[in-house]
Amino acid sequence: MTVGFLINTCEPFYRGGYERRAWNFARELARQGHDVRIYTSCPRDETIDGVHFIRLAPPRSYFNRRGVRNGWADLLFALSILKLLGKLKARGLDVLDICATPFLHLPLAAFVIRIKSIPAVLTCHEALLSSLPAYAQERGCQNPVWRWLIIQILALIYRACTGLFANRLAVSRRTATALEKEGYPALATVEFGLEPGAFNSNPPVAPADNEPIRLIFCGRLTSIKNVSDTIAALTSPFFEKDQFRFDIIGQGSERPKLEDAVRKAGLEKSVIFHHDLSDPAKCDLLAHAEIFILSSPREGFSIATLEAMAQGCAALVVSDPQNPNGATDFVQNRREGMVVPPGAAPLAAALAVLRDDAPLRLALRHAAWQAAQSYRIETQTRKLVEFYRQRHRNE
Repeated sequence: MTVGFLINTCEPFYRGGYERRAWNFARELARQGHDVRIYTSCPRDETIDGVHFIRLAPPRSYFNRRGVRNGWADLLFALSILKLLGKLKARGLDVLDICATPFLHLPLAAFVIRIKSIPAVLTCHEALLSSLPAYAQERGCQNPVWRWLIIQILALIYRACTGLFANRLAVSRRTATALEKEGYPALATVEFGLEPGAFNSNPPVAPADNEPIRLIFCGRLTSIKNVSDTIAALTSPFFEKDQFRFDIIGQGSERPKLEDAVRKAGLEKSVIFHHDLSDPAKCDLLAHAEIFILSSPREGFSIATLEAMAQGCAALVVSDPQNPNGATDFVQNRREGMVVPPGAAPLAAALAVLRDDAPLRLALRHAAWQAAQSYRIETQTRKLVEFYRQRHRNE
């Protein structure tokens, strides 16, 4: 097949969840003999690992200093999609996989695929209607009247954009359920797959006696990730400084605030910040950790959590009961980890249980490692290709 991906940012040029999903699937598709193109923002047209990157826009910062989406950059990328009118031949792709996040580019994408008669799939990472109030608040809109108006406008745009595509694909069961509630059901769910190097070939083992519990987070350090709740939990009376080590991997607007909170609490030796690491270095840290903390309840899937589980980490997942975290597709409470409601207090209580019960930690780690084995890139790519072929046959 000749497969295209349309996405504003993609690894290896940007770090992130949906960026990694597209990149890993594209590489595996290329390894399986498919012709794969990624239309995105990147420095130049080039081929990497058999995948053809086609530049629609130059690299930009798609998040502002406060860690929220840069609307201007998203708009410029949306306008750049018109370049596809010159770069695509009529019926030049068997399928174009369009990332639904963010949604400003979708009207022009729909226009191009109709002009060029190309079957399209809309890959939905989240059902966004329920998260629009939080999005407006994150952008600093405090006035309730203006916030309500912004939410209504965004909801109108979102509904119009999502409704342009009949072939919707969900990245998790949680996302599929939420999309159906919004009135935009997905035709199928194809979850993320991990490449062979992401897996620890050995099952987890218990650490040496009297070792501090090893905790880890990996992701963008922005306000919506709520890493500050974990720091607050670790400064609660439940914990002493020598009882844990918490590795934080990532960059973002919240990092200075988090570092300041750690300094004020005197936890510099227990909480270690790392810049973006190479994949082998990240895997090494994950392999030595016991608990991965997903403190953000707003996740469509959470690739980072699955990668940690593949290395033998149990997962401590924050999930809003009214809008469940996508990671609950593969993390069940007290099976592959623990699932708690939002807030520092529930995190602190769960961490104290895990700290004091070493057999429970090891059992959760074993179950998490075993569950991750089902999410291999080869298997998930075969599911994705079959979905593409069905869409192509139906056009």
